[in-house]
Amino acid sequence: MMMLLRLLVLAWLALSANARRRGNVPHGNHVHWRDLKDDRWEDPQGRIFEVTKSADINALQDELQPGDAMIMAPGDWDGPRIDITANGTDQPGYKIYLIPEIYGETRFVGSCRLNLHGRYQEVRGVWYDGEGEDLVSTAFEFNPGTEHNRLTNSAFTYYNRAEGDEPGKLVYVRLWGFYHIMDWNHFEGKETTGEMVQVRTTQDPVPTERESCCHTFAHNYFGPRPRTASGDDGEGLQIGLFESEHLDYECNVEFNLFDEYDGEIECISVKSSNNTIRYNTFRDSACTITLRHTNNTRVEENYVYCNGKDECGGIRVHGERHVILNNYIEDTRTDDSDNNNFPIGSITIYQGDTTNPYRKIVKNVRIEHNVMPVCTQCLAVGILAPTGGDQVPENIEFIQNVMTGRSDSDFIMKEVDQTNPTFDDNMGFTGIIDNEEDNASGLRREDPEFVYDPDFQIQVPTAANWDFSMTYPPLGKEDVGTLVGTTWYTGQADE
Repeated sequence: MMMLLRLLVLAWLALSANARRRGNVPHGNHVHWRDLKDDRWEDPQGRIFEVTKSADINALQDELQPGDAMIMAPGDWDGPRIDITANGTDQPGYKIYLIPEIYGETRFVGSCRLNLHGRYQEVRGVWYDGEGEDLVSTAFEFNPGTEHNRLTNSAFTYYNRAEGDEPGKLVYVRLWGFYHIMDWNHFEGKETTGEMVQVRTTQDPVPTERESCCHTFAHNYFGPRPRTASGDDGEGLQIGLFESEHLDYECNVEFNLFDEYDGEIECISVKSSNNTIRYNTFRDSACTITLRHTNNTRVEENYVYCNGKDECGGIRVHGERHVILNNYIEDTRTDDSDNNNFPIGSITIYQGDTTNPYRKIVKNVRIEHNVMPVCTQCLAVGILAPTGGDQVPENIEFIQNVMTGRSDSDFIMKEVDQTNPTFDDNMGFTGIIDNEEDNASGLRREDPEFVYDPDFQIQVPTAANWDFSMTYPPLGKEDVGTLVGTTWYTGQADE
């Protein structure tokens, strides 16, 4: 009898594991599309077309008018490719809409691919889920020349190449074009190599003119993802490429939650200029906000909670004229021994390398009003990347930051000789300060007298000469399904 009971339990556990792998984990309300009344999504004002397969959608394109909605029947959809070419307008209710009849019951599997080709198109509630064979390299694409389109209230969960499938990168979403919005989406369980979301400007790999994408990424949930096999090509959001460093993408990335996201060291990889990264939360994620090939980017009011997790850092800096303001970075445990000897601190400023175009000099950067409690390496200035470097940072200003080490052997500030950053009214306590005597006038050793603020989940330095406060509280698992992610899928965040 006990043996039978044990077998039944093992069978249940196996079924549960398989369900989790397919993405069929507990999730929110499955409601009819007409019953989802929410100010975030306007009601289509045109005709309603019921569609049961991809070919139905493709056949409708010449007939669609602004305000029309295509309503997808429940079930598993497996190709062929869907191309939406009809154009909507900027008037509320007069886009071109693709919506499931019941949220959470229309699932894209296998090689199903969705491409947007027009203007003012809105896709809601698509669900890419589970393993598949012969998967294309990109599941969802905003094509070149598109404008003002939106992907919203959708989920990409455990959508991976099946064992034995043709190897290669799998990108969930790629954006070309201008003024697109990606909001209230859920990403979780990606094991196949490839970025979750990519931003591009032109099919030419070396852009010939300045372009501003002006995309918005807001209220998305980037859930658990393991490290890729190579430790590379695992970004959650990659904004541009090396070749687009001097192009002004002007993307806004705000109110997103990265939760146990370990895909690679760059969970947000900025490879274009004039972007804003603000109001995001990173929890237990072995990754960093990385200003990789970029200038004039602003990183403001983000929360990073490492909880002692290895390779969990804060902000890595390359390039020029950045502003890093009012971020809260807690309990980082990264140092020179982590990430294949790639040194990471709560805020890390690297050396440039005149022999390597991928390692540009860092200069004219302002780092102000950041709080970094309990870190193994709070500030790392002029650090060498594994490939080396020969250009120390220039004109780096540290103004009114607060840092505390985890122990006396940790670094409050690690500085390569001849870096000569400027310090003004900073506080450090517990740990080592390189060149402490030279920097004493602007980096004083003093207890910040932290007081915990439970509403904003931060340690407030009451002894500082300035007030530290955040505009919005941080996001957490409890907010998935309400303040971040979809209305109908919560996945592992439920547990």
